[in-house]
Amino acid sequence: MRLKKYSVAIAIASLVLSSSCDDGRRKRQMETNRKESIEKTKVTTGSSRTPIENSNQLETELSSIKTLRFFFENSGSMNGYVSEHYEIKTAISRLLSEAEYESFNAYLINTEIHRFLVKPENISSSLTKAGIEKGNIHTSDLNFILKTVLDSTKRYDVGVLVTDGIYSIAGNANTVLGQLQSASNFTAKHFENRLKQDKNLQTVLIKLNSQFKGKYFPVQGKGIAINQRRPYYLWLFGSSGSIASIQNSLNFSELTGYQHHLIFNTTANKKVDYNIVPGFMNKGSFRQHQDPKLRPNHITSVKKDRRSKDFQFSVGVDLSSLPVQKSYLLIKANYEILENAEYTIQEIHEVKSLSPAQINKLNNPKISHVIVLHTSKNPYGSLKLALKKQLPTWVSQTNSLDDTNIKGDEKTTLGFNYLVGAIERAYSDVSNTQHYINLPLNIQN
Repeated sequence: MRLKKYSVAIAIASLVLSSSCDDGRRKRQMETNRKESIEKTKVTTGSSRTPIENSNQLETELSSIKTLRFFFENSGSMNGYVSEHYEIKTAISRLLSEAEYESFNAYLINTEIHRFLVKPENISSSLTKAGIEKGNIHTSDLNFILKTVLDSTKRYDVGVLVTDGIYSIAGNANTVLGQLQSASNFTAKHFENRLKQDKNLQTVLIKLNSQFKGKYFPVQGKGIAINQRRPYYLWLFGSSGSIASIQNSLNFSELTGYQHHLIFNTTANKKVDYNIVPGFMNKGSFRQHQDPKLRPNHITSVKKDRRSKDFQFSVGVDLSSLPVQKSYLLIKANYEILENAEYTIQEIHEVKSLSPAQINKLNNPKISHVIVLHTSKNPYGSLKLALKKQLPTWVSQTNSLDDTNIKGDEKTTLGFNYLVGAIERAYSDVSNTQHYINLPLNIQN
């Protein structure tokens, strides 16, 4: 995606809002499916609400999708992904076939938006170099694309965007950084404005790769002919309930070429079930609080282990409803201890990976993870166990500031840190918190 000049045709975006192309075969008794999905969600993800005050209270149950709007960036840089029947087509068709929605609209988008007259079941055969050649394919504007998709995604709708995720800039190595910073500021503003209208909007970023045969256009120099795998990105925009309904139908990791995914949301200090677990990987001793109301997060008569002089206890937490990748929950660096520097996180265990004997000790079927806290210092006092909202390491590993040596590079995307960082910044500013959960614990003498 290479932008030589900006030609933002905002007015044409109204086409997205006014157009409608019903696909009768997609009307699969939506209300019945919705009720069945709700029951399934209560079993698999729980039904606790996120404590964010706004006019549209965050949905916690699966929502039927009224209209799915599909956008494919059709700049010349995308031709290499569709020149033959590559994995990108398989991944897109899998998503469109698994998701349930009442109507379907498709568009090609670069610096303008064009109707793409295609049905979901014909998407693979329609995504060809000739099929997507419409409008000025020599240039595109990622900020225009994102704003258009965001503005068109209303409640009970889902927007799907397929793009290489590259800010279209031109210049030399000395100007790349400044251009990326400038472009990312506009991205952050677009998302912030949209989130102020509806805090319930989630953004899902899925990194995939596919064979690419064609020309790649670097910031400097002429197009480079390559025939190799390259990353691309599939974005989903919609309410928490609508996104959950897609996740209920499709595990993102099952998409052909799947690498990673990331969910942006305004979930903040979410109320989750948790309790201190007696007799599980402890060092030293303690008693549960006599008051049943305080028992989950208060322990008394705390004593260090006589030999090691350490104190260690475990907290069982239900993290199953948090909108993050499962691997994120198992990384110690994603957690922090607040208000008490004496403790560190020793281990994190997913309950389903424990032995039957260990699971019996938990005595709480709602717990999804066990987090072990440790100190060799003063064990007494209060603390808070928090899960941070931060970008996973794969984001920085995907970032590149130099795409001149693209041959053999199958992992990086120019300016990816700036794109993703701008979106994360907007969500963080609107939610006004840095934590998914913030659990108080009290350790008494």
